[in-house]
Amino acid sequence: MDVAGEAGPDHRPAAAGPHRVDRADPGIRGPPRGGGHIRRAPGADSPVGRARQAERAIRTHTCREPGACGVTSVSAALEAILFSSNRPLKVRELQQATDSDRNSVEGALEQLRESLEGRGVMLMRHHDEIHLATRPEYAPAVRRALRPEVSGRLSQAAYETLAIVAYQQPVSRARIEEVRGVNCESVLGNLELRDLITEVGRGSGPGQPKLYGTTMRFLQVTGIESLDHLPTPSDGAELLERGGADGNVRREIR
Repeated sequence: MDVAGEAGPDHRPAAAGPHRVDRADPGIRGPPRGGGHIRRAPGADSPVGRARQAERAIRTHTCREPGACGVTSVSAALEAILFSSNRPLKVRELQQATDSDRNSVEGALEQLRESLEGRGVMLMRHHDEIHLATRPEYAPAVRRALRPEVSGRLSQAAYETLAIVAYQQPVSRARIEEVRGVNCESVLGNLELRDLITEVGRGSGPGQPKLYGTTMRFLQVTGIESLDHLPTPSDGAELLERGGADGNVRREIR
């Protein structure tokens, strides 16, 4: 009988090699290859497993090449993105988020706009910024449900100034004061503070005066989808006339 550690007269010692373990013996564990702890694949129900499943699902259903998504899927993705965002998003940001080219995004936005006709929300656009907002006719119901904080009302002077900016933008303070016949510095400051107007450029005249234009916030509070949907100048003048606007202002926006 051979004794452990000794070789019989007719036997040679076994060649050095990796330690072998009889796997039938549950009481003995061999060292893992490379040393260290034994790693086991995470189960499907573990947090890591669920995360990997989600990642695989996202990779499977996400467009990997620009323009690879169909217009319908891009439109649905844009609706989800705009619904989740608390600020207007630029077209470039939507391109990056959906990994699509500009034409695909523009087509999907148009499809989304059409699909929202007759719904409680609408797509608003201010230059290159896109926002999803509630329709103005449902504002009373929204206010009753959410009871948002109501800020002070605009003065008549502010309404007149805002109308001039809306219809003549980009427009300078000097031009606004020429139309209204009074100093408008404080009114313009108030409108800027309320984020209804903003600087959109500089004039080419002496001192390069600031030029004003309306903002996305202006569209939101007026319920206008885009500047292309502004009421006709005559309709705007009639609205101001009912509000008691000065005759010079009514004439200038007609």
